[in-house]
Amino acid sequence: MTHTAIILAAGRGQRLDPGGNREDYSKPLIDVGGKTLLERTIENCRRAKMRTIYIVTGFRADLIDQEVARLNQGDLRTVFNKQWTLSNGVSAYICREYVQTSFLLMMSDHVIDGALVERLARQEPAPGTVMLAVDKRVEAIFDIDDATKVVIENETIVAIDKSLATYNAIDCGLFHCTPAAFRALGEVYERKGDCSLSDGMRVLAEEGRFLPFDIGDAFWQDVDTPEMMGEVLRHLGA
Repeated sequence: MTHTAIILAAGRGQRLDPGGNREDYSKPLIDVGGKTLLERTIENCRRAKMRTIYIVTGFRADLIDQEVARLNQGDLRTVFNKQWTLSNGVSAYICREYVQTSFLLMMSDHVIDGALVERLARQEPAPGTVMLAVDKRVEAIFDIDDATKVVIENETIVAIDKSLATYNAIDCGLFHCTPAAFRALGEVYERKGDCSLSDGMRVLAEEGRFLPFDIGDAFWQDVDTPEMMGEVLRHLGA
């Protein structure tokens, strides 16, 4: 069982940006049912017994730093990604300097059932692998066009991409990683100068080292648009 988590909170979240260059906008700090998205994610980490939680900042890092100071119980650390305009894999990759053990990796803009985070944290990924929480209820996904699709064959993930025409599961944005994740992300970053999480995971998929973790009937929802926010609020009864 791991006791370390990384939360990605560096992006701008363009589709929820109210525009007008508002000085108080930061997507991870949007209120959802009385708590910020980031606060909900941190609470899930603590429920899963994470002792050290790294939060990768970028856009409006000053605002997130203030929220971290408000929520900190001695377990939060911020890591600034000066290349935050690049893909999300770069935000994960810079944490290689701080994390040498297995770790949970999650997004600050996903609302996820805390029990699911606990369950995944209790898993022990095999050396050199990454486990991804996947939802096999593909017909029930709120916005399937926006979702990252996954193909599972023989209990191994063999493909991951938003553009897949054929798939049998959906990426929930929650990973249990060994340091192999950093190696895979680094291979792509060094070659392209950029790297999404999916880019890095495809390296592991080609090696047979990318494994699915079925979430069953647990709730999760990415929050990228006002419509997705509405879906979360309906689930929370807010």
